[in-house]
Amino acid sequence: MSWSNPSSSAVTSGKRDGLAFLRRQESILQYAAIILLATFMRAWRLFDIPPGLAQDEVLNADIAENILNGQHALFFREGFGHEPLFHYIGAIFQRLLGDNALAIRLPSVLIGVVTVALVIALAQRWFDEQVALWAGLAVAVSWWGVIFGRIGIRAQLEALLLCCTALLWQRRPFFAGIFLALACYTYSPAIVMLAWPFGVALHNWVLRRFDSSRKPSAMQRNGLIVGSVAIVFAAPLYIYLALNPDLLERGGQLSGGVTALFEGNWRPLFDQSWQTLTYFFRNGDPRWTYNVPTVPLFDPVNFLLFLAGISVTIWQRSVRGVVLLTWLGVGILPSMLTPDAPSSIRMIGALPPTFVLLAVGYDWTIRALTSRSSIMWVDQIFGLFGILALVASTAFNGFNVWANAPEVQTQKYQTVFAAIADEIGESDALAVISEDYFEPIDADSIRRELGYDAETRWVQGGMAVVLPNGHSADFYVRDSADLNPLISPYLSLSEKSHGFHFTTYALNGFTTDNFTPLSTTFGDVLRLEGVKVVQTAADQPIVLLTHWTILQTPPDDVRIFTHLLAEDASEPLTQFDGFDGAAETLKPNDQLLQLHLLKRVDLPTDFTILIGLYQLNSLQRLPINANDTTVAVPQEQLQFVMPK
Repeated sequence: MSWSNPSSSAVTSGKRDGLAFLRRQESILQYAAIILLATFMRAWRLFDIPPGLAQDEVLNADIAENILNGQHALFFREGFGHEPLFHYIGAIFQRLLGDNALAIRLPSVLIGVVTVALVIALAQRWFDEQVALWAGLAVAVSWWGVIFGRIGIRAQLEALLLCCTALLWQRRPFFAGIFLALACYTYSPAIVMLAWPFGVALHNWVLRRFDSSRKPSAMQRNGLIVGSVAIVFAAPLYIYLALNPDLLERGGQLSGGVTALFEGNWRPLFDQSWQTLTYFFRNGDPRWTYNVPTVPLFDPVNFLLFLAGISVTIWQRSVRGVVLLTWLGVGILPSMLTPDAPSSIRMIGALPPTFVLLAVGYDWTIRALTSRSSIMWVDQIFGLFGILALVASTAFNGFNVWANAPEVQTQKYQTVFAAIADEIGESDALAVISEDYFEPIDADSIRRELGYDAETRWVQGGMAVVLPNGHSADFYVRDSADLNPLISPYLSLSEKSHGFHFTTYALNGFTTDNFTPLSTTFGDVLRLEGVKVVQTAADQPIVLLTHWTILQTPPDDVRIFTHLLAEDASEPLTQFDGFDGAAETLKPNDQLLQLHLLKRVDLPTDFTILIGLYQLNSLQRLPINANDTTVAVPQEQLQFVMPK
């Protein structure tokens, strides 16, 4: 058997195939490195940046918890209205990981990383590997992509689904339309994206009106298919909302510019549109929620490269360019049409085309400045300067300035609760927390920061104190909800430490020995143990303190009323209604000390104080017995004490 030497053409072909294989392997390694970088940028110090959970994150976790408890909906009422898709994904993570901060934020991390991968795939298919590398790097490190990949909210899922729409547009338009519809089930502003495929089809129709010999490409023809399928599959959601208009609470809040336009005033809409455009080069989102308001998306160099990408795409007049530019234009519309522009979250749908166009600008500029064969690596070095500028902005303005800003830590994210949760996790004592104004979502925040329910008790405004189970506790008092000095003398309290905008005290009991004893039970829910009046100066309110034992968790709308009446009078001279312990957090055998401030009046010679309980929603009083709902404390039985 004889062997023949391969022909020279076969050798050449083999070398080319081998070179192509090596290039593909190199590209795969580069793409993998970008994915790892994107993962790092979204997962590094995940629970510190943002610093603590936002209320929206806790609300989303509440919706996921409700889903796991069997409460399903096509549109959730909570938080002014939420589309369902992201919350069902969140429910899966909550089932797998538990009801904690990791389950809240990990879905967004993964969605963000997958979005980077899809941007790479899209740029590689529509352009080439170099554009794909630059696009992937830019979206991996830019703060706009990073921040929404670190917060447990639903916005970035829209960007992911729109990438899927674009990838399937040419070959699988039916499925592209389904993904576009799914974006509408994710985030309210995605409704404008239904205009995207029709905009592409309209562009083709206009061109054919001027040039009848022009033949539409598959992408242009498929625009009508993508749009029609999306409308069909999105229709159930919008029909449901039309039948339940009360669910659209946020719609009225965001329609200012459009409403003004219909009234003949175009200026608000013009201003909103201009402010949206400035997001790319002059100003950031004016809210501290997602960025530093003074920092735009791009530095001057990257903005010029972004404009170059747009210009080149327009000049080339390719069909993919039409799809990309239409995507960008429609994607920024939600910010243009709503107040407080620019809104980085409402125009999240424009994130993928923004960075693909930036990458086109990188690639074109590199090709214009140098040849790949003339100076080794000059193109990569030039492009890396732009990427490093994005990294520097993310690292300094995002991870540093934004994460440490007081507006972020004390207003937008619950950094104080995260710090309190850290202390609770290290202590064996029961916890009582004093907050400005308690909402159940506050207790949910502490529970999810801890990863378990510490059964915290809450009071608000420094007007009440709870002693859990009648024993000692750690008492966490926010600086903004400090104790009223009129109640402090009746607490056995010692300071332990001062944390981030809060002080931790050891609460060992109440000093109520000289209260007037009453021992009166209201509705088998609370027992009034005693009362005291503190005499104050003539220009100060009349101060009353009441001491209670919790017999069972009270209704969350329970209120105490205290009326001061002159002898034989039916109407009170002055009164106070309130209950400053968070009723839903109270447990049997807890002790409650409540401060009542009654408006100062001239006290008559003889007066009586009536004390009772009622439910705010029904105005139903809690009974003492079959005949009485109030306990009367005559003047002679009251203990008057001058404050020190």
